[in-house]
Amino acid sequence: MKPRLFLTGPSGIGKSTMISRELGERIRHAGGFLTVRNRNEEGRVIGFDIYSADGYGPRDRFLDLTGERPRVDLEVFSGAGLDYLRRAEERPFAVLDEIGGVELLNDAFMDEFGYVYGTVPGDPRLPTIG
Repeated sequence: MKPRLFLTGPSGIGKSTMISRELGERIRHAGGFLTVRNRNEEGRVIGFDIYSADGYGPRDRFLDLTGERPRVDLEVFSGAGLDYLRRAEERPFAVLDEIGGVELLNDAFMDEFGYVYGTVPGDPRLPTIG
């Protein structure tokens, strides 16, 4: 079985950046997804999106911080998130950037995560937890 690497640390420390930099162009062969923190002109965080680790497809906003209250879109993980997990099974390796927070609230996503993560022998996973 190939090793699995879990990165943990405080929010904003650079876990996702490190994964992207270290993998470089190899990330185009990855399954899974990356998370991006969006900021406004003043540098304030205004939301979080996920997108396919291979870079194809749109970015989907799952947490919007621009209103009076945060808006969470759990459907992003029922749709795009599930698709990214399922496609990860077909790839040589997977990057699952950010497993926590909103993802943990979506039962369908977490069920699929458990299935994919637990039943694909030899397929390395690189989730960022934190």
